[in-house]
Amino acid sequence: PVTLQGRRREAQPGRRRGMIGGEAARQGFAVQRDWLQRAIEASVPQPALRQATFEAMLDVLQGNGEGFAALQGTPLQPLATVMRVERDTVVVPAAAFSHAPLVSCISGAASAAVSDDRLEVPNANDALLVEMSSPLGPDELRSALEAMLLCGEAHAKLSTAVRMVVQLAQLDGPLRMLGGSPSYSDLGTFQQHLLLLMGQLNMMHDHTGLGGFMQSPLFLRSKYELFALQHVQLLTWFRQVQASLAAVPGISGHELQLFLARLAQSTRIRLFQAAVLHMAQVAGYVRSLGNEVAGSMQQALVVPSESESDGLRVEWAQLNLLIQVRELYRDALCNPAVFEGPHYSQAEARLLTGLLGLEVLSAYLIRLFPAACSLSEQEHAIYMDLCQKVLKYFSDGKQIKNVLDQSPQQGKAILVANGLAASQQYAVREWTLPFFDVLSKLLKAQWALWTQHKHKLMRRRGTEQLARLVARGALQQVQERELHLRAGSIAQQQRQEPQQARLPMEDHRQFQQPAPPHEAPPAQQQLQSQQVQEAPKPSGWASVVRKTPVELPVPPTPPKAVAVPLVKQRSTGTSSIDEQVRALVMKREQARFSRDFDAADRLREQLTKLGISIDDQSRSWRASDGRSGPILPVNVSEMHAQKAARAAGGTSLADADIEKLVREREQARCTGDFKTADRLRDQLEKHGVHLGAKEGRWQAADGRSGPIAVTNVSAAHAQKAARAGAPRLSEEEVQKILVQREQAR
Repeated sequence: PVTLQGRRREAQPGRRRGMIGGEAARQGFAVQRDWLQRAIEASVPQPALRQATFEAMLDVLQGNGEGFAALQGTPLQPLATVMRVERDTVVVPAAAFSHAPLVSCISGAASAAVSDDRLEVPNANDALLVEMSSPLGPDELRSALEAMLLCGEAHAKLSTAVRMVVQLAQLDGPLRMLGGSPSYSDLGTFQQHLLLLMGQLNMMHDHTGLGGFMQSPLFLRSKYELFALQHVQLLTWFRQVQASLAAVPGISGHELQLFLARLAQSTRIRLFQAAVLHMAQVAGYVRSLGNEVAGSMQQALVVPSESESDGLRVEWAQLNLLIQVRELYRDALCNPAVFEGPHYSQAEARLLTGLLGLEVLSAYLIRLFPAACSLSEQEHAIYMDLCQKVLKYFSDGKQIKNVLDQSPQQGKAILVANGLAASQQYAVREWTLPFFDVLSKLLKAQWALWTQHKHKLMRRRGTEQLARLVARGALQQVQERELHLRAGSIAQQQRQEPQQARLPMEDHRQFQQPAPPHEAPPAQQQLQSQQVQEAPKPSGWASVVRKTPVELPVPPTPPKAVAVPLVKQRSTGTSSIDEQVRALVMKREQARFSRDFDAADRLREQLTKLGISIDDQSRSWRASDGRSGPILPVNVSEMHAQKAARAAGGTSLADADIEKLVREREQARCTGDFKTADRLRDQLEKHGVHLGAKEGRWQAADGRSGPIAVTNVSAAHAQKAARAGAPRLSEEEVQKILVQREQAR
């Protein structure tokens, strides 16, 4: 019997399997909010995608945003067009399961695995610095300085820079912000304090500060890029202050004091306050560094191949261009000697060479970015305008460099005579610094557009995952509805058959785990037996559904349909049967591998009694009701580990010792030292620890497990060299070689 809307209806013997009738068929299959929440938590392992799926669920249920309309143009579009929302429920109409393309779409969506593509999404709080127009309050400023001091202690170089900036904020002079009013004596003091501030900021970002994290597996690429771009912003504001100083009119006395007071106030608000907030962010993040992270700087600087996605290549090009622009910009601004003298100097030649050397990378990024990032018509127009300006500067720069290279002594005078420069001494600077401004604008625009694009992409992926979960929930209800109808039909047939004509079910019951009486109704027990014996092939949408069985990874409390109570008990169905079959098949494979053929034969006979045939040639098993599965290979490491754990004297290792041995083994394998790798594997197996290469995890006999970490190639080769007796370098030698390497890079 099947209950629909509180009315008792007997399943008719002549009704075709898979038919849905009555009120439920008109209303459809409802997937409720609480079921979706459990499904998201259980089946979406990536934190960013899980959060995006939760947000998509809230937007859909509350009617915010695009909802399922965001799936237009995707393979899930047919499903998205039929789903509707009713209060806290997403409904898939029953009519969808009578339409072949929709059935195919729903089945494919329900069986699709969660994408392994770990899209790195910037933190919602990450933002560029804002140009301030008013001073911070004393309490707010003091809190920022105290936080900066506290967090800066995590890194020696950062600690030095932080302490100097805190002292400068309290030092008597034009930039004083705490402990008294600022004083204005002369331009020399102002310039001295300004260069001191920028010197500490640059020291925080040099190779001994943040630059030391350029190859770190702990530092997120998105954070490094954000901090580098904020540094470029501060350099731009510093250049604006320098330009104001260069334009000082020939004044003195009281007028000079008034001019200095206005300029110093502007510098404290726009530059100094922003630098304090920036350094506090950097110090706080460095202090929070812990374990290795996905999307780290170590991975970000690896040159992607042409087969990689456009998005990965865009991120690599953006980061590399930003790092090089920042280094050149810093040297041009903070080293006044670069532009001194009426003649073309070697420092200017190096600056021009380095800047024009960015043309290839810039053109590559300009060409690739619009194809990888979705832009509106207005955004595309603004972006292309910036790109045209950058390319024009590169073209002009090559002409200027040719003139200066051909005539180093008279080149600047020639530029002035031809109207390409206004001042002979600063002819190079007049082209270089405005070019840096345009490059900075392009980098900021790309960062903002790319961040926006990644947030949009993650929101769409969250909506896609939500649609797949809705499909799973609806399909589960369809399957359970089919079980109800078939159970009623079977019960009707059995009531019509003579008692003596019923076949014995003992062999098939061996498959089934006993279910608690309050959870397994008689109709379902009869159905389980019928599933093994049943010969007729089902038709309609039910046959399509059963060709793609769905095992939901959520707690099996299905969302109730609008009009049909669902079967809650699934543990005695085909999923538990398949698990038992797989376990027996695996035991047989292990026995065959150990050459225990008697045990293997016994297990094969046991499987035969259960209606399971084994095909060793095709490496598969098949049940009498049509179910089948592969015969998986034996995990040799697991067998040895289990044998060692059972043997007397098999002691367990601590997690730290296991991880150390696993890491050393991976490093040995990475460098081709397979003899050492085998020895370490044997050592782990003696203590009951086996390695799952496919899963990327180690498993101890007592149930403990952990990941097999990605090998640091550089560390692996260093360990191999150390085992081979390589000479030990002093710290000074290491630092010297690292500096040489960074210069070559």
